Amino acid sequence: MAGYKVPGFSDRAAASREAKAAALERLRNKAAPDPAVVAARAAAREAKAAAEAE
Repeated sequence: MAGYKVPGFSDRAAASREAKAAALERLRNKAAPDPAVVAARAAAREAKAAAEAE
């Protein structure tokens, strides 16, 4: 049975590069937000801010 191999700099850099590429791919594949939902959240946020200002 082989012992634990301490990853070198190039191994860590490659793992980081792959993780960044995977995160970017997930971000690209993410669906755009629904405009109706965005408008509803903005209205709720404005109503809350107005209530706090009073």
